[in-house]
Amino acid sequence: MNKTPQYILPSGVSGFLRESENTIIQFDHQLFVKSCETVGSKIENFQFSHLDLFKNDLNKSYLYAYYKRENTADLIISCNKYFPIVAFSEVLDEENDPSENPFPDNQFCDLISLHSVFECNFQILDKAYLTTKVDADDEENSKKVSQLTNYEFSEFSYWQPQIIGDILFNDWEKNPA
Repeated sequence: MNKTPQYILPSGVSGFLRESENTIIQFDHQLFVKSCETVGSKIENFQFSHLDLFKNDLNKSYLYAYYKRENTADLIISCNKYFPIVAFSEVLDEENDPSENPFPDNQFCDLISLHSVFECNFQILDKAYLTTKVDADDEENSKKVSQLTNYEFSEFSYWQPQIIGDILFNDWEKNPA
């Protein structure tokens, strides 16, 4: 798949496509489930905690899996709900109990050790790309969002995403399906 710096977000990636029309899911979520199971069973120091596909929550634009890790921050693997795009993030609260707080504050990170699990079926976005400021006046940054629809941009004026990661992984109120 494409290298992150050149990656252009596809139209509808935010969950908004057109007025009264949500984005159609472009891949089988079971690919994400299977990849997450592989991480939990075959990668050392990744103890699977839980996975949420948000089947009944239309406002979430992502799915995620949570892993406990010894002597390092817990990890969340997020996947865009509509397109096969994944990102890794570390949990900021070292004492977090995932049974009490299943999706805590986190920050994007790069984790090369997981690329082999996801690279065949997913676009893996790195921290630098995900934390790129959303800035229409910056020519390089505006290329990354050039395929998004006018409706998405009108929603952004309301929701005010600060970084590319906010566009990909959000819980903004979507149109009723």
